[in-house]
Amino acid sequence: MKTKSDALLLWVILFVLSFSFSSCWNKDHCFNTYELYLNAYTTDITQPLHVGDTLTYWFHFSDTLVDKREGYELYIPDARFAFVQSLVRLTPEATPIDWEWGAGPEEITIYLSEIGENYILGNGSGIGLGCWNINGYYSAEVKYVFNKAGKYFFYNQILDDIAPNEYDLDCRFENFLWNINVNNGAENNKSFLEIIDNQDVIKAYTGSFHTWGGYCVEVVE
Repeated sequence: MKTKSDALLLWVILFVLSFSFSSCWNKDHCFNTYELYLNAYTTDITQPLHVGDTLTYWFHFSDTLVDKREGYELYIPDARFAFVQSLVRLTPEATPIDWEWGAGPEEITIYLSEIGENYILGNGSGIGLGCWNINGYYSAEVKYVFNKAGKYFFYNQILDDIAPNEYDLDCRFENFLWNINVNNGAENNKSFLEIIDNQDVIKAYTGSFHTWGGYCVEVVE
């Protein structure tokens, strides 16, 4: 005849087993998607710059990021945040694929804070920026000196390996959607892209303008 203690023991065993199976199922079947925004800033680009002027661009964001979907706070103190910023001199013929129209040393001279000297930009190439955590904030800075008048488009690519490995140990499948928020979400002269003749190219640029942290600058003589 079963006693109350036997029944209680059986209930405890079943509870523990169910919790174990539940934990395994949750880990194997959990899909977390985080939508995170990294803040970046420029000096004033609402007015045209002049040839010889310097534009400063810098990343500055906390090591505690807030997920825009669910409001989770993610503390990420040791990630490797690295970016490639591409520069395009806008012309009617400019395309996102043909780097013939990329800005080169004739148009822009670059100064990187971590190098401390002139960085020569090859035609059609991008510039690498690495953000390091100092006192709870990731930061990086670059300065552009414009040598030629025109309208310029800048955008970023975030390297894939910056996501922390298994941020939530109870969830096996995690996806990080990274966005770059330039000047607190300002328009950042997005309309300059309309100089391009090809409507498909305009859509390709404008569709991911804010996700890529895009911004445009006009430079006059």
